[in-house]
Formats: sequence, structure tokens, C-alpha cells
Amino acid sequence: RSVAPVTLIILGPIGTIIGDYVAQGIVFLNDHVSFLIPTLMGAFSPLLVMFGMHYSLFPVALSAFATLGYEVILLPGMLAANIAQGAAALAVSMKVKDQDVKSLGRSAGLTALMGITEPAMYGINLRYKRPFLAVMIGGGVAGLFAGITKVKAYGFASPGLASLPIFIGDTFVYSLITIAISFILTFALTWSFGIDESIGEETKKKRNKSLAKQ
Repeated sequence: RSVAPVTLIILGPIGTIIGDYVAQGIVFLNDHVSFLIPTLMGAFSPLLVMFGMHYSLFPVALSAFATLGYEVILLPGMLAANIAQGAAALAVSMKVKDQDVKSLGRSAGLTALMGITEPAMYGINLRYKRPFLAVMIGGGVAGLFAGITKVKAYGFASPGLASLPIFIGDTFVYSLITIAISFILTFALTWSFGIDESIGEETKKKRNKSLAKQ
């Protein structure tokens, strides 16, 4: 209960202010080195989502839709990032021995591929740390490709396989290649980085102790 006032009074406004500066910086970079924006979004949008700062970019995207009819700043990079979250979670589900983690990784990974990344990010990738690093690298590389090829989004939705129609247009093939790069690279990196299963064991022990106290 004591955290709620701090979140509403301090953390929320601070996140909004920082998010506004991030939005201004992204607009500046888009005017000068536009290919770099999807790269940064592919790599760092998970961090923006964690702190709620991605909401500050929505007006920028909506303005682009209103003036150009398409958007290249927010959604192409987020497509790369979301696919990367799903790929990492699925890699973890195939790598670990714990059946509960396997089940969570499969369901969260598929959900992330569809465009909803929170279960994969908080339940798997951040929990095991190394997969989250793989997500940022894979998303950044795929985002770079999306930036160079100028992938465009023609509608507003959480990017993923379920919302692929928003990318249908002259750069649709490039959006599919972006997905392939993000998935393959992130999955391979997660697999090669390995999984520290002791982290899962520690989490399970803490959960069991909490249940025992109840």
C-alpha cells in the first residue's frame, strides 16, 4: 500500500517527464539519422515499457499517421523487440528442465509473438537476465534492418504476428524479414548464452517458503 502513493506522486510524473525528453530526442534523431530510430527502439523499447515511457511516443506516432498516413518511428522497432521477447522465452522453455518454467515459457513466448510481451519479459527474460540481454541485441539488430529498409506501419496496434496487417504495404516483405532476423538471432543468442537454472530454483524456494508461512 505504501508504494502506491510513491508511484503516483513521484515515479509516475518522473517517468512522464523523462518520456517527453525521450520523445523529443527521437524526433530529432528521426530528422537527421532516421534509420537509427528503429534500432534504438528494437533494443531499448523493453526498458521504455518497463517504466511506462513508451506512452510518451504515442503522440509522435499518431502525428505521423495524420500527416503521412504511415509511421516509421515507433512500431517497426517495437515489432523487432516484441518478436525478440517471444523468441527468448521460447528458447528458455526448450532449454530449462523445470516443467513449470517450460510451460510458462511456451505460453508467454507465443503471447509475446502475438504482441503482448509483459508475461515473457517479467516472467522469463528478466527473471533469468541473460535472455533479456539477448532480447536487446536481437531486437536492436532487427530494428537496424527495419530502419535501413524503412519499414512502415499503416495502422496502430501492439506489433506482432497478430497485427501483421498494419504493415501491409510497399515494405511488407521487409517487415517479415525483420521478424525472421529478430526471432532467429534472439533465439540463437539465448541458447548460446545459456540459462542459469539456479535462479529458477531460488525463486521456487522463496515461493514455497511464502506459501508455507501462509
